[in-house]
Amino acid sequence: MDPLKILDVTLRDGGHINNFHFKNEDVVTIITALDSANIEYIEVGYRNGSISPIENIGVAGLSPDEYLLLCKNHVKKAKIAVMAHCKNINKDDIKTLKKCGVTLLRLCIPKGEHQVAYPFIQLAKEEGLLVSINLIHISQYKLETIFKVVESIVPYEPTMIYFADSNGCLHPERVTAMYEYCTSNYGIPFGYHGHDNIGLAQMNTLAAIAAGAVHVDASLAGAGKGIGNLKMEYFIAYLQSNKIHRYEILPLITASNFVRNILKCGYVSEDEFTRGILDLSTEQLKAFKTTNQKGIK
Repeated sequence: MDPLKILDVTLRDGGHINNFHFKNEDVVTIITALDSANIEYIEVGYRNGSISPIENIGVAGLSPDEYLLLCKNHVKKAKIAVMAHCKNINKDDIKTLKKCGVTLLRLCIPKGEHQVAYPFIQLAKEEGLLVSINLIHISQYKLETIFKVVESIVPYEPTMIYFADSNGCLHPERVTAMYEYCTSNYGIPFGYHGHDNIGLAQMNTLAAIAAGAVHVDASLAGAGKGIGNLKMEYFIAYLQSNKIHRYEILPLITASNFVRNILKCGYVSEDEFTRGILDLSTEQLKAFKTTNQKGIK
């Protein structure tokens, strides 16, 4: 499975649970545990907000300079990552991210908007940042469309390209097809971000890795938008069962229970199962519920 690298999304994706309001001491507890467990990347939040405006958004939803410096001062080994939507950032933001200790800028790209990211890839590289293109709602692309989009992105040489199963509906065979083609045709590293709406986040992650993905996302306790993400502690336990011991599981067990306590996460809802079963975005779910009062059967 080498050279696998893990990126934690607890503070960013998990921030959807509490509107991104984390106390400083909670942030320090989470990132120091991840750092001590040898997780390679820690994503600490969005820069300047999510895809849509969020009222009363907390610090991890904005990642102001002082917050980034707090994170930088408590991380010894891991690289700090921040996610951003291109419409929310400019050249000055990218310069500031670098100054505040961010190593990886993750550009979140809705379907059909990948070309908007091209100048930001260049700006990030000019500032010495690693840059990831994260294609969200990848389940709603046809395979041939995925391949065409990747082919158009590759010449701009981002550090990595991620496919995000935002609706948590992919099956392993689909994941395998996506990654086998891309990893065999392009030298750029690929990553996978899974949600667990139908319980396949870990299986899909393993399928992506087997097909050549080298970056994967996970979160403590699976904390994330909706039903949540791949559970970091479970995934590390799986790796250890396969004699891969470079990640320390004990700090992750403690930290995952801490996250369960502060976020009260782990509950399930009909809405999230509906999204995974029918491959619906959050907005599409609202429309579905308007016209289908009885919901799924």
